[in-house]
Amino acid sequence: MPQRITSGDWRKVAMMEDYRVERLSDILVERATWRVDAAASAAPSAAPVYICGQQVDQAGAGGFRLGLVLADRIVDKYFDADGAMLGMRVPICMPIESDGSHLRTVDLDLALWIGAEGQVTVINEDL
Repeated sequence: MPQRITSGDWRKVAMMEDYRVERLSDILVERATWRVDAAASAAPSAAPVYICGQQVDQAGAGGFRLGLVLADRIVDKYFDADGAMLGMRVPICMPIESDGSHLRTVDLDLALWIGAEGQVTVINEDL
């Protein structure tokens, strides 16, 4: 089912240690870091988040969300605690709405995952 993507969503995740956002011309950059004790601080019912077999919410890991306004694209790029890229998720979305400081769009449940080695996988292609 389609979900809204809104800038600032990552700030609401309890396991985040650090969240920053900056607008650079027509790009909104969000940066988030998972707590080193993320597993211990997670709700008992919280399951690890995997994308195409890669756990992206590892302790000490981080991510960038790039909102490319002119290209109508969102790109989520994930890194492990040592800074090595885990992969990128590019959701297929409706056009981005922007009020200058916040972005909003609707994720259409279809996405591309670009792994650390460059392999591309279509996520939810069978929906």
